[in-house]
Amino acid sequence: MHHPPSQSQFACTCYSSLTSRPPQNVAHLTHSVNCATFLKIRANWQECIHYSGAHAGWVALYVTLNPKGDLHLSGTTYTKMGEPKAVNVFFDPPNSRFGLKPTALSVRNAFPVCKHGSGGGRRIYVSAVLKEFHIDIPETIQFFDADFDDEGILVLDLRTARVPNRVLNHPTKRAKTASDDGRVS
Repeated sequence: MHHPPSQSQFACTCYSSLTSRPPQNVAHLTHSVNCATFLKIRANWQECIHYSGAHAGWVALYVTLNPKGDLHLSGTTYTKMGEPKAVNVFFDPPNSRFGLKPTALSVRNAFPVCKHGSGGGRRIYVSAVLKEFHIDIPETIQFFDADFDDEGILVLDLRTARVPNRVLNHPTKRAKTASDDGRVS
């Protein structure tokens, strides 16, 4: 027995001109070719934000740390920090977290924020911090959950950081892996 779909769910009734079968509910399909009727559903429209001139991947906070001790910030991250000339770098050993707090260059223990690239990105050299706290970073890692705390400190958690796909899939990485396995690339 065929039951029509309820008004509360999205449904599309598809009619086939080649068969005499009754109409089928194809709400579970993502694409339907011969859609003829749509039930009226209540719309809940939400306006989407257009980030003009910015690639969607660069709108979120983006921070990486390489084995040399270079912290790289995207232009967006730098802007959200207030575009400081320097930062104080904190490390929380029990929780394996870095904290970056915007400051002036004249403040004690300030780490300069240097321009990096043409896209507004910045670099902070923290190799001394890695040595001081015996932190070994064998591959470039990305802090996917970087966020600001209530005091405006950018929190970077080493426990949740991971090697991004663009590092894992880099051609030099694949060539090295192939040579390590005895294969020639």
